[in-house]
Amino acid sequence: MSVPEARHRVADSPRKGAGLEWLQAVWARHRWLALLAFAVPSTMGLSIAASMPSIYRATATVLVDRQQVPEALVAPTVTSALETRLQTISQEILSRSRLQTLIDQFRLYPELKKQVSSEEVIERMRNDIKLELKGVEVKGERQATVAFTLSYRGSVPQHVALVTNTLASFYIEENLKVRERQATGTAEFLRVQLAETKKRLDGLERGVSEFKRRHLGELPQQMEANLATLERLQMQLRLNADAQTRAQERRSFLASQVGEMAPVAGGSSESGPARLAKLQQDLAELRTRFSDKYPDVIETAAAIAALTRETAEGKPQGASQPGSSAGVSPHVSRLKAALAEAEVDLTVLKGEAIHLRQSIASYQQRVEKIPQREQEFKELGRDYETTREFYQSLLKRHDEASSSPRCPRRIRSPIGSA
Repeated sequence: MSVPEARHRVADSPRKGAGLEWLQAVWARHRWLALLAFAVPSTMGLSIAASMPSIYRATATVLVDRQQVPEALVAPTVTSALETRLQTISQEILSRSRLQTLIDQFRLYPELKKQVSSEEVIERMRNDIKLELKGVEVKGERQATVAFTLSYRGSVPQHVALVTNTLASFYIEENLKVRERQATGTAEFLRVQLAETKKRLDGLERGVSEFKRRHLGELPQQMEANLATLERLQMQLRLNADAQTRAQERRSFLASQVGEMAPVAGGSSESGPARLAKLQQDLAELRTRFSDKYPDVIETAAAIAALTRETAEGKPQGASQPGSSAGVSPHVSRLKAALAEAEVDLTVLKGEAIHLRQSIASYQQRVEKIPQREQEFKELGRDYETTREFYQSLLKRHDEASSSPRCPRRIRSPIGSA
């Protein structure tokens, strides 16, 4: 048995050596093709990765110990849920003013500021910040310790780390403030918070009132009133233009009448029948355009009646009347008075037209400024609504805490509190 086995091992050795030589020969012939097949995808992948902007994320983990104070010493409202407290702190830290301070402090989003509004930049930062609660350690029957992670992403690693640490410090500082004030009682703490929030809310209310007073007539809710007033003013301007046309026609007619009657009053040779025929022709023309109550119609009819009466009485045309001046007939005097009145009316109408055009321009400017004022009012109103909702939540919690039993003035500090 030993001899055949030895022969078998000796016979296998050449075959193994031949297989290795064959692999080496294949590699020698095709090694460049294999290297090329590996290098091309690798190069493409590296190029794509190099062309993409680098995004960095920094994460901070914060451990928070709950107060281990017996409920016999602290009312349930005093040991409120940590999740609610974190949510309250988040509303304050992620507020517009706090985030704007961070953006200005670390000069974040320089390119984005050139493309979008400040409100959109702040919303972008809110999206880049992530808060996540972690697992809870249970001691006895109560949840004792909770952890949460706070992360921020950005393109500059130094800024990402600084912003993350700053946000974590904000949370820790705010939480410490809450814990310190809770040591003297939730009701007292909420009273202080309520007073501060009320003061801030009053300031925002004054800001809103001042904004409305300063931009009266340019507010979004006044758009319909401005458009209605603008339409009314434009209608008045059209009516004024029509009235000016009629006044100009009346002035021209009266001026022609005065011009025609003046030579007659001065001793012209024009006969009474010719004048009467001319007046009757003018009256017929006026009645085709105006009613019998129109001033020019009344004046012309009166002139015809006076001339007819003078002709029937046989008085010389243009003779001086007692009390009249220098041979001017009463009819000519009335025509001149009417002409002067028409001049005054036309002057008044032109003044009203100027005032109407100024008012129309003013209201058009108001309407054009409303979109800008609406954006400004939204930003102001957003801060006001956020503060008002926060104030309402504080007021509700303060009422609940005030109705609960008073806690002792001195509370033992918990060990390992964050």
